[in-house]
Amino acid sequence: DEVINIKIKNGFGVYNFKAINILGQIIYENDFLLEDNKMSVDLKQLPKGIYIGRITNDKINTSVKFILK
Repeated sequence: DEVINIKIKNGFGVYNFKAINILGQIIYENDFLLEDNKMSVDLKQLPKGIYIGRITNDKINTSVKFILK
């Protein structure tokens, strides 16, 4: 799927999302306003591959691995 849905418990405010390829290059970055503890990131413009998604704000710094097929 080309849309990643992220749920953050007790989350609110603006979060930064970065998609990082296996070479460590940031190939997508955007800020999102969290709504109902969720955000959806549309990544259909990215090529197929393995990525790390980094989610940050002033209270959170976490990463998730995902594959675009």
